[in-house]
Amino acid sequence: MPAPSSTYSQALSTSLQNYITKGKFADNIYEGLRTMQVLLDLGGKVEEEGGEHLVVQLEYAQNGTAGWIGPYGTFNTNPQDTFTSALFNWRQQAGTVILTDLEAVQNSGRFKLANLLELKIRNLQKAMRSVLQDALFSDGTDPLKPVGLEAIVGTSGTLGGIDRSTHTWWKSNVESTAEVLSIPRMETMFNDCTHNLDRPKCIVTTQTLYEKYGALAQNFQEITHVGANGGTADVGFEHYKFKGVSLWWDDDCPSGVMYFLGEEVYGSRLLN
Repeated sequence: MPAPSSTYSQALSTSLQNYITKGKFADNIYEGLRTMQVLLDLGGKVEEEGGEHLVVQLEYAQNGTAGWIGPYGTFNTNPQDTFTSALFNWRQQAGTVILTDLEAVQNSGRFKLANLLELKIRNLQKAMRSVLQDALFSDGTDPLKPVGLEAIVGTSGTLGGIDRSTHTWWKSNVESTAEVLSIPRMETMFNDCTHNLDRPKCIVTTQTLYEKYGALAQNFQEITHVGANGGTADVGFEHYKFKGVSLWWDDDCPSGVMYFLGEEVYGSRLLN
């Protein structure tokens, strides 16, 4: 005689489930937001109180009167214009958590395996982090999103109200030659982004280019073993750096792009 229910057998009908996660659900949706964490570690988060817009003050030129002068020389008194500002709009991020009266009743008493409201809030927090991570690489075409790296690190268009075609000092370094990734190419881009003591602080790229860099790094790897009778060969590097700067990959990074980012406004892209 077939069982009345295809879902609940005798064992399921007479036994409690053993929830080994103790009220915590495994995260199979969101991965670690590496780029967001690195930028925060570098001081990339600044809290502002308000204002109609967000204004970034820029020093775009040097004072041209600086120079050498003889005993009876004349001072250069020409007016100098060296400062301006870039203007950005505020962006708002929001999310909601709903717990119905029925769910509150069902998720109570001795039948409550986990705090449903707390889990929903944590899920929303991860969702908002993921949305913000995606916005870090946005191209600026969505009026609701923050201006991301695809828009900031470029050579044309208007950024913050300043036309980069006219004001070339507002451009980024972009190398778009269709060549295979190499250490010399990275070296040149790194140096192009170095201005006196200011230098790139981090490098983010795609998984493909990250692995290409890893293949280049294998040439400098040593294989060691432990124990008199041999041991375990440990091949591969856990972390990568270039000229002392952390290098990692991000799922949201555009295909073929490697960003060299510094604390100043400048940045660069190495296309491959």
